[in-house]
Amino acid sequence: MQLVLIGTSHKKAPLAMREKFSFCGEKLEQYYAQFKAYPEVSEVFLLSTCNRVELYAVGPDPLIVAERLKAFLNEVHGIHSAAWDEHFYTRIDKEALAHLLRVASGLDSMVIGESEIIGQIRKAYDLACAAGAIGTYLHKAIQDCLQIGKKVRSLTGISRGVTSLSGVVVELVKKQSGLKDKKVLVIGAGKIGAMTVVKLADLPIGEIIVINRDMARAAELENISNVRVADIQTLQNEILYADIVIAATAAAEYLLDRALIEQLFLTRKNNLLLVDLGVPRNIEETTRNIPGVCLYNIDDLAPIVDETIRNRTLEAEKAEEIIQSKLALM
Repeated sequence: MQLVLIGTSHKKAPLAMREKFSFCGEKLEQYYAQFKAYPEVSEVFLLSTCNRVELYAVGPDPLIVAERLKAFLNEVHGIHSAAWDEHFYTRIDKEALAHLLRVASGLDSMVIGESEIIGQIRKAYDLACAAGAIGTYLHKAIQDCLQIGKKVRSLTGISRGVTSLSGVVVELVKKQSGLKDKKVLVIGAGKIGAMTVVKLADLPIGEIIVINRDMARAAELENISNVRVADIQTLQNEILYADIVIAATAAAEYLLDRALIEQLFLTRKNNLLLVDLGVPRNIEETTRNIPGVCLYNIDDLAPIVDETIRNRTLEAEKAEEIIQSKLALM
């Protein structure tokens, strides 16, 4: 049996392309069921985050497994042949294992050393297990990668400083003038949204408003100083008075489109900073063309990310040594 990986990430595909390839959580069971039509694939694992979409599969013939993975991606997303070479990568056997170890260690992340990927891998693994898609091979491979991911972070300084997308957003917010008078609206109380709220609470911000479809989940953040939870029905009104809007939801459609923002600017006078952490995107791209609007999506945050990783080269080299030591034993 050999491991085969086919995937794409922020290094190979822009956001507009990655969002087309992402896998929606509520359909994962259906996706895993589709692999039962491929007897050559004995185990499979889907890892879909804001910066990557990767499929790991196990089978006796890696070339056939790779073809089955491509057939699956084409069936689900209708990927044209030209996209394979331009936006996707294929790894087989130890190269696939090495890649998975680097992903778990934060070496392949947009923010080098970020810790969120560990939880994302664990959650994806649990979902794959529940769907009956994980066997002995992938179980060991994923447990090994989680172990190495923790080891890298404990034995190196790769995770010092800003190591998460939410941390990068906070760095962006910190650069805004007059924070003590600003209203910041966070849409989404999932992991990234909640982490962003927690980090924002450490800044001298006028008010932080949280909106989430599940009010109970948003209410968990209400005990944080300076945080107010609002009903999603008040979204338009909250945006009208907000200075900064951070959207971090898994919504399949735009929460904020250009027409809505243009309508709000008929009555509001202050500039508006929009930060879109959604994949697929939560905010329509063309809103950045509205006078008074400044929009950042995940790819737009790259220059800020670069600032945080310039001094992590040495720590990344230490992490790579740990990974190579593990691969020598596998």
